[in-house]
Amino acid sequence: MDIEIAGGVAAILVIKGAGMAFAAGILLFALLYAKDFFKGKNDKTFTDHGEEEESKAS
Repeated sequence: MDIEIAGGVAAILVIKGAGMAFAAGILLFALLYAKDFFKGKNDKTFTDHGEEEESKAS
């Protein structure tokens, strides 16, 4: 997925310039990575990993 973003940014950088490429990179990142953020799945990014280790020890 990172290569898709890099390729899109590189193409826009060549055609439009640095400002447009930066904006496109932010937009592509938001579309590709942030779409899963609002689904409500717990990917344990913001949870305490100590709780997980305690449950494995039990």
